[in-house]
Amino acid sequence: IRLVVQSLRDRQIHEVKLASWMLLGAVGTLLLLACANVANLLLARAAARRGEWAMRAALGATRARLIRQMLSESATLGILGGAAGVGLAFALLRTFIAIAPEGTIGLPQARIDTRVLLFALIASLVSAMLFGLAPALDNARAESLAGGRTIGSSNARLRRALIAVQVALSMVLLAGASQFTRSLNR
Repeated sequence: IRLVVQSLRDRQIHEVKLASWMLLGAVGTLLLLACANVANLLLARAAARRGEWAMRAALGATRARLIRQMLSESATLGILGGAAGVGLAFALLRTFIAIAPEGTIGLPQARIDTRVLLFALIASLVSAMLFGLAPALDNARAESLAGGRTIGSSNARLRRALIAVQVALSMVLLAGASQFTRSLNR
């Protein structure tokens, strides 16, 4: 005779534990895809504003001042995006609780934890700041400061790499979603 002690929580979630881990992986992949998308948008915006920065530099703005401006714009975008995501999470949580079947274990106590809020804030700020700062750290060449186009710039290579990452993550997410759907059907 062998006795095994299990907590009530482990006993309740034992059957859905694998599905929960699979869902966490899918959400993590979706987060990486969203971060790559934000990075690509910020880099495209920076390429469109290159002439403006060249004009500011010609008028006497220092490189540090231009970097501070890019960082403040990126931080604002990151905070607004994170706040919109948290607001959407609160609304969807209330909706899911309202439409859930009666007797779902633990669902009435479901809430968004402060750790989740901190993670959302940090993830949105880090992705916005990192990719908002990338164009500023590009080596300033004379032709780029004059507003000219440079062939094979690191921004173009970075954008192409981000597009490749987006396509790859989309394929992984699509394959994972189909496997997740098959597993749930079984």
